[in-house]
Amino acid sequence: MTALGTRGKQFLVVVGILILVESGAYFFLKRTQRQFAPFIQLELFIKPSVQDLQSFGFDEIDPLLGWGMSTVHLQNIGFEVFNSMPVLKSRNNACSKKVKILITGGSTSDIAMNNENWPTQLIPLLEKEGICAELYIGAVGGYSSGQELLKLLCDGQGISPDIHISYSGANETTHPYFVSTHEQNLFERMMKTETSAIFPNTVYIIRSTFFPSPKVFLRQPRQSNPQWGTNMETMHAIANEKGYAFIGVLQPVLGIGKVVQPQQEEQWKSMIDSYKKFYPEAILSIKDKPYLVNMTSLFDTIQRPVYVDDCHLLPEMQPLVATRMLGLVIEQMNKNDKQN
Repeated sequence: MTALGTRGKQFLVVVGILILVESGAYFFLKRTQRQFAPFIQLELFIKPSVQDLQSFGFDEIDPLLGWGMSTVHLQNIGFEVFNSMPVLKSRNNACSKKVKILITGGSTSDIAMNNENWPTQLIPLLEKEGICAELYIGAVGGYSSGQELLKLLCDGQGISPDIHISYSGANETTHPYFVSTHEQNLFERMMKTETSAIFPNTVYIIRSTFFPSPKVFLRQPRQSNPQWGTNMETMHAIANEKGYAFIGVLQPVLGIGKVVQPQQEEQWKSMIDSYKKFYPEAILSIKDKPYLVNMTSLFDTIQRPVYVDDCHLLPEMQPLVATRMLGLVIEQMNKNDKQN
């Protein structure tokens, strides 16, 4: 009992010393704003964002774009796939006209996340007009227009579309950068491995003092404001150079327009507040650019609920978007015919 008691006291003394040392190291580093959470750095035990991505069905980490669904996963859920994109094709091949359309955007156009999204509704509408279509769905849930642009460069250029449609806007206020939130989290985690999960401040001081490594700092994302308009201009410029048409659609969201849904407005207040800051400027930028379309008033005359949350639509609203898109596609095809 005496030996056990002595060992117990020695253990408590060692723990007490470590706590004092870690506390001192924390306050020392705090002066230079290099401190870590004292005693235990939990984030080093957890893989950041991966579980969140999997919960949305994403099973692939893309070093450039952040995340996506693998070709195998897309095929397993029933899609034909080309360049990592689900493909929808007209069933009737005896059409008078044919068109190849690339669609980019976020979850509101991602048919792998929601097979009722408007691109699925667009195919039969085109068929009724005698138009055979191939739709390449490059829209991925959570993508901002910056990721759209990178998706176009990586995967869209191999399609040689007749028309590229961007349906976007809702994700511009959360991460308006080329570097995705997932990538940024991974880099931040990597930078923190210069210490340890246990007593991180003490370990950092020991390593930086006796085993110094070259000073490398993580640069924060370059853009601090939504870049939707700039990204639309760039995608339009690429389309001009490559000889196809580009249509940038500013998508409808709750809080912009005349739709009133008090419960959703309260629940998603922070997102709606951010829309009210971004959307007026985006709408103004559309006026002098004929390739951009303001679709924010699409549901203004609807007297029943439109949105599931802040931007995702109830299933019965998807055909309205598809019908509007049909008009844009036909208008663009008529322009192409006149030019040819």
